[in-house]
Amino acid sequence: MFGFSLTKLIFTVLAAMAVWYGFKLFIRIQEMREDKIRASVRSGGGPVSGAKRDKSSAGKIKDMVNCKVCDAYVIADSPASCGRDDCPYA
Repeated sequence: MFGFSLTKLIFTVLAAMAVWYGFKLFIRIQEMREDKIRASVRSGGGPVSGAKRDKSSAGKIKDMVNCKVCDAYVIADSPASCGRDDCPYA
């Protein structure tokens, strides 16, 4: 019952290898995502694709206000509409 057999030994080794290579793959995917984010930040694109950035205000902290309609936060200096018809920031 508790004896060693070749089948149990091979299965244990294969299971350990699967966990090891799965972990390595997970780490590699995470590193690729981080590299992609770093590259987009360096090029000025930012982590969010399609977001427009003002080059003069890069790195500055802006005050935010809460939209009463959609409960999203927008920049207080130049608020943009959230797309809803009843948005106060048209």
